[in-house]
Amino acid sequence: NFVLSYLIRTLYIYLNIISSHLMTFVYTGKGKKQDDSAPPEQKKCKTQACAIQWCLARRDHKEHLCKAFIDDWKNCCEKVRAAEAAKATAAATKAATAASAAERKVND
Repeated sequence: NFVLSYLIRTLYIYLNIISSHLMTFVYTGKGKKQDDSAPPEQKKCKTQACAIQWCLARRDHKEHLCKAFIDDWKNCCEKVRAAEAAKATAAATKAATAASAAERKVND
């Protein structure tokens, strides 16, 4: 009887430790708006940033255990920066084309 109650108590303590470890709280900023002046990668890679927070919180803030999440976030940021650079290049090309067309029109 004593052994059984000891095992039940031990199991209860073990389950409490495991459940508290699995139920790690990570603030995801629900209800907070992104600042309009925030960089595009901050806005578009928020999910990956939250995944890093979640991973670090669950793994006692050991970065080497969350390397995959960090790499995913870095890849997202690189893609966003590349897309923004392509947009800027396209806009500059369009403006240059419009300017040269206007110049040709004035010269004719």
